[in-house]
Amino acid sequence: MLVNAAKEYGLPVEGYRVSTRRGAEVLGVWDGQQFIFIQSDASYNWWNVVKLLWRYGMSPIRTQNLMKKTVGAFLKMYEPEHFPFESLSEKAFELGLTTSTAMTGSQLLTANGINAAFAHDIVQASTRVNYAQNLDQIHGVETMVCMATDGAMNIRGGNWQIFDSMIENSGATLHLNTSVTEIALLADSNKYALKTTAPVLGSDDAQDPAPISTHSAYDAVILAAPLQFTNITFSPPLANPPLTIPYVSLHVTLFTSPHALSSSAFNLPPDSDVPTMILTTTNSNSSNPIPFFSISLLDILSPPPPS
Repeated sequence: MLVNAAKEYGLPVEGYRVSTRRGAEVLGVWDGQQFIFIQSDASYNWWNVVKLLWRYGMSPIRTQNLMKKTVGAFLKMYEPEHFPFESLSEKAFELGLTTSTAMTGSQLLTANGINAAFAHDIVQASTRVNYAQNLDQIHGVETMVCMATDGAMNIRGGNWQIFDSMIENSGATLHLNTSVTEIALLADSNKYALKTTAPVLGSDDAQDPAPISTHSAYDAVILAAPLQFTNITFSPPLANPPLTIPYVSLHVTLFTSPHALSSSAFNLPPDSDVPTMILTTTNSNSSNPIPFFSISLLDILSPPPPS
């Protein structure tokens, strides 16, 4: 859907690639005590495959086949004969996805003959970097989506351009830095009125009162945000409000540093190279959990020329 939008708006699409200025991309899976798996893209692809099969048997191939089957069924939901659909649950059942959603990732992998070592070392590292959850905390479809990494791409200059183009081409009126505080049904017209707040222009004081505006009347209102975080009131109250979702708390930190990752922090010999992408998986020491899900070296920056 996003790829088609990028083509429609003439945005330059390019395959995802790492910076060539930092050399080979080295992936490591850290269990809190040691790197249990390391792979470099400087190696021949067939050699990486041979090493995987030697260590994990047929599990990598079985996982790949299961991923193609599961993700293939998922993508069918957006084909013309199935999309748009009135009920996500009914469509998922029709396409056979509910069997996978009814099982955890661990259960799905075990049921399909994928050994515990590959599930722990490789698949769980993928679920943690993508969803910040272990295999016993997410369902089977999510697990398989994590393994579907082929064909990743981005928009040159930033993926935000897709959504910016969508807004521009929709002809809609855009209100930035504006919060909806109330949605009210107008009994006389069966339309909806919205109350919004916006910061006072020219003020840096967060305590300044925000003026309230009323916008009406709308035929329909689409709430494109988790209701539990919006602080929106409804008049009259919703007859069937959605359930509260236990979202994962996740923090992303971006920083620049003149220092490389410390080899001693990862129990490596002095002056050893540390992987440029570090994924994590669980270890047997539950009293000392790993304090991060992943670390990635994004780029190497050159100092600006002297003025």
